[in-house]
Amino acid sequence: VSDSDIVRSILLDKENTIRNYQITFEEAQEEMDADVLLTNTCAIRENAESKVWHRLRELRAHDSKNPLEPLSILAPTENTSMDGSKATTVATKKTKGIKRKRIIGVLGCMAERLKEDMFKDGTADLIVGPDAYRDLPKLISALAPLPKPENGMNHFEMPMMERALNVELSFDETYADITPVRSNPGDVTAFVSVMRGCNNMCSYCVVPFTRGRERSR
Repeated sequence: VSDSDIVRSILLDKENTIRNYQITFEEAQEEMDADVLLTNTCAIRENAESKVWHRLRELRAHDSKNPLEPLSILAPTENTSMDGSKATTVATKKTKGIKRKRIIGVLGCMAERLKEDMFKDGTADLIVGPDAYRDLPKLISALAPLPKPENGMNHFEMPMMERALNVELSFDETYADITPVRSNPGDVTAFVSVMRGCNNMCSYCVVPFTRGRERSR
């Protein structure tokens, strides 16, 4: 819950996302109204991971049955010269409508443990570990078609990437400077993170490998 509140705060910081990535986020009330679906995960038990895999397949199936509206995409054109050779130029462009799928992201401990394996079967497009949440706006903007008005019409550029990943653990990240944004601001209780990671390398525990070294706020 604490990590989800941190992620919500990072994505809803419009000043940062507009200035650095030309993109803004708002929280949808219904999942099929969203362009980006993020699942915060646990890896402490096998049953938890099984539930995540089931949820990802469920989200992808729902996405296929409820596709997003196609966008008019600006695409490079290929010109053929007199000698028959082909050259791609960004100066001349044409538009085409493409089908869009939602960006499905996996966050947290399971993302950190499995890394690229989370891309299996096309269930996920974005993998982000617990110390890389600050990178979410940049990674999502690389996966999303960004608006680019042309000739008075709303067009979009092709996404820079099809999949994105950041699972780098940190020795000092605590998100202490980020004020969490709760899903229900009226709640009278909240989770407060006072420590992240662990230095005790117990043979039965995955925490040091998914949350990194111990550090306090």
